[in-house]
Amino acid sequence: MTMRGEEGNGGPLRRVATWIAERIANFLLGGDVLAPDRDGAEIDWDGVEFQKPRRTIVAVMPRIQLELALGATNRRLKTKLDEEACQEIVKRAKTLSEEENYGAKLGENCAMTVTGLLEGDLEAEVSGSGEEFETLCDELWGRSKEVREGQTKKPELSRGEIGLERA
Repeated sequence: MTMRGEEGNGGPLRRVATWIAERIANFLLGGDVLAPDRDGAEIDWDGVEFQKPRRTIVAVMPRIQLELALGATNRRLKTKLDEEACQEIVKRAKTLSEEENYGAKLGENCAMTVTGLLEGDLEAEVSGSGEEFETLCDELWGRSKEVREGQTKKPELSRGEIGLERA
């Protein structure tokens, strides 16, 4: 049962609890913490960079092409991909059994997960944005048998289910 004029505002107990919480916050934080004129509430937008949203490609390639693609990518970039991560993902890619995977962050805006396939092939899922990602994608497009853009690969995918055939 609500009193007249109290519909939708939570009733007298909620109003009292809200009033008490506001007074405690005011005492502890010193006034309206969300006020636009409060110190520290202004946002400095100078120097802020907005990057393209992250994208993903999945490529099927012979395992040996992974090392060649990473090396070629590093030769083209001003700032190189993480050398240790590149070496580790190449090392792991050589020993992956079918459907076994390994992932690594290759750069600030670039990560890769490789999954072993039969016949010496692997699936490489690369996600990211920016120059590192774009350069690595260019290399993978040129070295892959099949490529799919825009979707994250699912664990049950096999070579025959990958989208685009390379011409």
